[in-house]
Amino acid sequence: MSEGLRVIGAGFGRTGTLSLKVALEQLDLGPCYHMIELLKDSSRVEHWRRAQADKDTDWDALFAGYASAVDFPVCLYYEQLMHHYPHAKFVLTVRDTESWYASASQTIMTIRPTRRQALRLMTRMPFSRRARELAKVGAHNAKMIRRLGKGEDAKRAYEAHNAQVREAMPADRLLEFSVKQGWGPLCEFLEVNEPEAPFPRVNERGAFRDLILPLFS
Repeated sequence: MSEGLRVIGAGFGRTGTLSLKVALEQLDLGPCYHMIELLKDSSRVEHWRRAQADKDTDWDALFAGYASAVDFPVCLYYEQLMHHYPHAKFVLTVRDTESWYASASQTIMTIRPTRRQALRLMTRMPFSRRARELAKVGAHNAKMIRRLGKGEDAKRAYEAHNAQVREAMPADRLLEFSVKQGWGPLCEFLEVNEPEAPFPRVNERGAFRDLILPLFS
């Protein structure tokens, strides 16, 4: 067990997880690991591939340098992380199921490198470790998204995940949180002072492609 991570997000991507990442960093509870970090530093993908295959995972090595972690794939391993980081608090970010699916189906479930990026990645793979790692990230993420399913299957998976988190997590370690609530509930739960700055609102659906696609280059 380790004292590494202090705050862990148990909510699916597209529930305000990037806003939560920025908020935690503003509260000096970062750096905060997020899917964006995996694309920036693809060298850690092997840890996620081990977790995805239900193999022993070196969580401390994976999260070295981070004080918090949110978003996919972090949220899928909340039970393992709950035991590995016994002093960490968990934030289950939530939104209406239909709203979540409308956003997810137009972003994380469909985002792909452009044809030009994919071709460039393939041609670089024999010579570039970064290109090979990015290809593994792509394969890992595609498998993760396939497991969620589509349409009603994905909606049921989202609701089932949230229900399982509520059931598994001790009440004093879990905050169910909508980013629309702002600083109040989050800061009270984490026992920190509220910043004067407004609660961050980032990664709106329309900006998602511009945010993610450059990371495949």
